[in-house]
Amino acid sequence: ILENRNADRERVLKVAALILVASFTALASTVAASDAFRAEFLTASTANLGNPHDIKLSPDVKYLLISDVDNDRVAVLDAETLQLVDHFGSDHQGGTLDFDFDTAGRLYVADTHNGRITIYEMSGTRGRLFGELTDRIRGPEGVLVHSNGRIYVGGAWSDNLVVYENGKVVGELKGLSSPHDVEATPEGDIWLADAGNDRMLLLTPTLQLIKEL
Repeated sequence: ILENRNADRERVLKVAALILVASFTALASTVAASDAFRAEFLTASTANLGNPHDIKLSPDVKYLLISDVDNDRVAVLDAETLQLVDHFGSDHQGGTLDFDFDTAGRLYVADTHNGRITIYEMSGTRGRLFGELTDRIRGPEGVLVHSNGRIYVGGAWSDNLVVYENGKVVGELKGLSSPHDVEATPEGDIWLADAGNDRMLLLTPTLQLIKEL
């Protein structure tokens, strides 16, 4: 009986040792994996910003654009040093919230309090007001320039998602509540933050529902 017990004990110890080795191996793998994604603090902006909301790299990746909400402007920071180098829009913007670039380098800005999307032609760090989108939107808080060339705008105060092509409305999704950000997937589908309804919607480019979270 003692011999059997000793044999059982030995088997248990061997299994425990294997589990321990496996645990340490898994832990080491996890640490190695997490090490690859470790973030390191480099610097912080000292620019005088008021309730900054969205950020976007310029197409040439030299500048970081900030939607400076309380200062009603687009602030332009050096992408490396985070020093303020320029700003524009404060003489006509109201509650600058979100923005996106098209393939031509034009900047589309959610001018929320003025109920429009302002369009700027960029020259270096300066933006020249070029046009606007206003049809069927109030209080826009999200704007996406899609790879299909269409502009998708989340109207937070009009509770809808409006699609523009060549400045004309070509689609609209109603029944939303304070929709906010709009982003495209690599496949071209669209994520919409339907904030007031506490949900995320995945849509096709033609605004057909794929799934709801």
